[in-house]
Amino acid sequence: MRKISRRNLRLSTGVSDDCSLDGDKVAGTSASARCFEGYSTYIPGNNQYAQLTLKETSWSGFLDVSALVRLAAPTTLSGYACRIAPSTETNHSAIRRYDSGSNTKLASESSTDWVDGDILRCEARGDTITLKKNGTVIINATGETTYSSGRSGVGVLSDPAGNVNWADDFEVGDLTTTTVVRHKPVVIQ
Repeated sequence: MRKISRRNLRLSTGVSDDCSLDGDKVAGTSASARCFEGYSTYIPGNNQYAQLTLKETSWSGFLDVSALVRLAAPTTLSGYACRIAPSTETNHSAIRRYDSGSNTKLASESSTDWVDGDILRCEARGDTITLKKNGTVIINATGETTYSSGRSGVGVLSDPAGNVNWADDFEVGDLTTTTVVRHKPVVIQ
Protein backbone atom coordinates (compact mmCIF):
# COMPACT_ATOMS: atom_id res chain seq x y z
CA MET A 1 0.00 0.00 0.00
CA ARG A 2 1.42 3.42 -0.95
CA LYS A 3 1.43 6.16 1.65
CA ILE A 4 1.91 9.90 2.03
CA SER A 5 5.24 10.50 3.77
CA ARG A 6 5.05 11.59 7.42
CA ARG A 7 8.42 13.35 7.26
CA ASN A 8 8.03 17.01 8.22
CA LEU A 9 8.81 19.73 5.71
CA ARG A 10 10.80 22.61 7.16
CA LEU A 11 9.18 26.04 7.15
CA SER A 12 11.01 29.35 7.55
CA THR A 13 9.46 29.65 11.02
CA GLY A 14 10.31 26.09 12.08
CA VAL A 15 8.87 22.71 11.25
CA SER A 16 5.29 22.24 10.13
CA ASP A 17 2.89 20.11 12.11
CA ASP A 18 2.23 16.57 10.98
CA CYS A 19 -1.13 16.13 9.36
CA SER A 20 -3.60 13.95 11.23
CA LEU A 21 -5.72 11.13 9.90
CA ASP A 22 -9.36 10.98 10.98
CA GLY A 23 -11.10 8.02 9.47
CA ASP A 24 -10.09 8.34 5.84
CA LYS A 25 -9.41 12.10 5.72
CA VAL A 26 -6.32 14.25 6.30
CA ALA A 27 -6.55 17.35 8.50
CA GLY A 28 -4.37 19.66 10.57
CA THR A 29 -3.50 18.76 14.14
CA SER A 30 -3.45 22.16 15.85
CA ALA A 31 -5.10 25.56 15.45
CA SER A 32 -3.50 28.01 13.00
CA ALA A 33 -0.62 25.63 12.14
CA ARG A 34 -0.51 24.39 8.56
CA CYS A 35 0.47 20.77 8.05
CA PHE A 36 2.24 19.51 4.93
CA GLU A 37 2.69 15.92 3.84
CA GLY A 38 4.75 14.89 0.82
CA TYR A 39 3.99 11.71 -1.10
CA SER A 40 7.25 9.79 -1.47
CA THR A 41 6.34 6.36 -2.83
CA TYR A 42 5.68 7.47 -6.41
CA ILE A 43 7.52 10.42 -7.96
CA PRO A 44 5.82 11.47 -11.22
CA GLY A 45 7.60 13.03 -14.20
CA ASN A 46 8.06 16.77 -14.65
CA ASN A 47 4.53 17.15 -16.09
CA GLN A 48 2.44 16.05 -13.14
CA TYR A 49 -0.64 16.68 -11.04
CA ALA A 50 -1.95 16.26 -7.51
CA GLN A 51 -5.66 16.12 -6.79
CA LEU A 52 -7.86 15.88 -3.71
CA THR A 53 -11.48 16.15 -2.70
CA LEU A 54 -12.47 18.85 -0.22
CA LYS A 55 -14.30 17.42 2.78
CA GLU A 56 -15.33 20.03 5.30
CA THR A 57 -17.48 20.24 8.39
CA SER A 58 -17.18 23.95 9.20
CA TRP A 59 -15.58 25.78 6.24
CA SER A 60 -15.14 29.32 7.56
CA GLY A 61 -12.51 31.70 8.85
CA PHE A 62 -8.79 31.43 8.19
CA LEU A 63 -8.59 27.87 6.83
CA ASP A 64 -7.29 26.35 3.62
CA VAL A 65 -6.41 23.16 1.76
CA SER A 66 -3.57 22.77 -0.78
CA ALA A 67 -2.50 20.27 -3.42
CA LEU A 68 1.28 20.36 -3.97
CA VAL A 69 3.34 19.62 -7.10
CA ARG A 70 7.08 19.53 -7.89
CA LEU A 71 7.76 19.36 -4.18
CA ALA A 72 11.40 18.93 -3.09
CA ALA A 73 12.34 16.03 -0.85
CA PRO A 74 11.99 16.63 2.90
CA THR A 75 12.99 18.57 4.90
CA THR A 76 12.89 21.66 2.71
CA LEU A 77 9.46 23.00 1.78
CA SER A 78 10.07 24.01 -1.84
CA GLY A 79 7.68 23.58 -4.77
CA TYR A 80 4.24 24.77 -5.89
CA ALA A 81 0.92 24.81 -4.04
CA CYS A 82 -2.60 25.27 -5.37
CA ARG A 83 -4.43 26.57 -2.31
CA ILE A 84 -8.18 27.02 -1.79
CA ALA A 85 -9.97 28.89 0.99
CA PRO A 86 -13.55 29.73 2.01
CA SER A 87 -15.42 32.72 0.59
CA THR A 88 -14.72 34.66 3.80
CA GLU A 89 -11.06 34.93 2.70
CA THR A 90 -9.83 37.52 0.17
CA ASN A 91 -8.34 34.93 -2.18
CA HIS A 92 -10.56 31.89 -2.67
CA SER A 93 -8.03 30.24 -5.01
CA ALA A 94 -4.28 30.88 -5.22
CA ILE A 95 -1.14 29.38 -6.69
CA ARG A 96 1.93 29.82 -4.51
CA ARG A 97 5.60 28.97 -4.88
CA TYR A 98 7.40 27.82 -1.72
CA ASP A 99 11.13 28.48 -1.48
CA SER A 100 12.55 26.78 1.64
CA GLY A 101 9.35 27.59 3.54
CA SER A 102 8.83 31.18 2.38
CA ASN A 103 5.98 31.55 -0.09
CA THR A 104 5.19 33.88 -2.96
CA LYS A 105 1.71 34.28 -4.45
CA LEU A 106 1.91 33.72 -8.22
CA ALA A 107 -1.79 33.99 -9.11
CA SER A 108 -5.09 34.34 -7.27
CA GLU A 109 -8.80 35.02 -7.69
CA SER A 110 -11.68 35.73 -5.34
CA SER A 111 -14.89 34.75 -7.12
CA THR A 112 -14.89 30.95 -6.87
CA ASP A 113 -16.74 29.35 -3.98
CA TRP A 114 -15.43 25.98 -2.79
CA VAL A 115 -17.79 23.53 -1.06
CA ASP A 116 -17.80 20.02 0.31
CA GLY A 117 -17.13 17.49 -2.46
CA ASP A 118 -15.33 19.87 -4.83
CA ILE A 119 -12.19 18.47 -6.46
CA LEU A 120 -9.02 20.56 -6.34
CA ARG A 121 -6.46 19.67 -9.00
CA CYS A 122 -3.02 21.24 -9.29
CA GLU A 123 -1.14 20.62 -12.55
CA ALA A 124 2.46 21.40 -13.49
CA ARG A 125 3.08 21.27 -17.23
CA GLY A 126 6.23 22.88 -18.63
CA ASP A 127 6.47 26.37 -17.11
CA THR A 128 2.74 26.58 -16.25
CA ILE A 129 1.05 25.73 -12.96
CA THR A 130 -2.74 25.36 -13.22
CA LEU A 131 -5.39 25.25 -10.50
CA LYS A 132 -8.64 23.49 -11.46
CA LYS A 133 -11.99 23.07 -9.72
CA ASN A 134 -13.94 19.98 -10.77
CA GLY A 135 -11.98 19.89 -14.04
CA THR A 136 -12.43 23.56 -14.94
CA VAL A 137 -9.39 25.87 -15.07
CA ILE A 138 -9.68 28.62 -12.44
CA ILE A 139 -6.20 30.24 -12.63
CA ASN A 140 -2.76 29.73 -14.20
CA ALA A 141 0.73 30.88 -13.27
CA THR A 142 3.05 30.94 -16.29
CA GLY A 143 6.79 31.38 -16.72
CA GLU A 144 7.54 29.23 -13.66
CA THR A 145 10.89 27.49 -14.12
CA THR A 146 12.18 27.51 -10.52
CA TYR A 147 11.16 23.87 -9.89
CA SER A 148 10.94 21.44 -12.79
CA SER A 149 10.52 18.13 -10.94
CA GLY A 150 9.60 16.63 -7.58
CA ARG A 151 6.89 14.82 -5.68
CA SER A 152 3.27 15.66 -4.90
CA GLY A 153 1.62 16.31 -1.57
CA VAL A 154 -1.12 17.88 0.50
CA GLY A 155 -1.31 20.81 2.92
CA VAL A 156 -4.08 21.68 5.38
CA LEU A 157 -4.69 24.63 7.71
CA SER A 158 -7.55 23.97 10.09
CA ASP A 159 -8.56 24.22 13.73
CA PRO A 160 -9.45 20.78 15.11
CA ALA A 161 -11.21 22.38 18.09
CA GLY A 162 -13.79 24.09 15.91
CA ASN A 163 -13.34 24.90 12.24
CA VAL A 164 -12.26 21.73 10.47
CA ASN A 165 -11.61 21.06 6.82
CA TRP A 166 -10.21 17.91 5.31
CA ALA A 167 -8.46 16.57 2.22
CA ASP A 168 -9.74 13.23 0.97
CA ASP A 169 -9.34 10.93 -2.06
CA PHE A 170 -5.74 12.01 -2.78
CA GLU A 171 -4.47 11.27 -6.27
CA VAL A 172 -1.13 11.87 -7.97
CA GLY A 173 -0.41 11.37 -11.64
CA ASP A 174 2.04 11.83 -14.47
CA LEU A 175 0.53 13.89 -17.33
CA THR A 176 2.92 12.40 -19.91
CA THR A 177 2.77 8.67 -19.15
CA THR A 178 -0.76 8.79 -17.70
CA THR A 179 0.38 6.85 -14.62
CA VAL A 180 -2.07 7.49 -11.77
CA VAL A 181 -1.89 6.52 -8.08
CA ARG A 182 -5.12 6.94 -6.11
CA HIS A 183 -5.82 6.78 -2.39
CA LYS A 184 -9.34 6.31 -1.22
CA PRO A 185 -9.12 6.48 1.68
CA VAL A 186 -6.09 8.75 2.07
CA VAL A 187 -3.24 6.96 3.83
CA ILE A 188 -0.40 8.64 5.71
CA GLN A 189 2.46 6.97 7.56
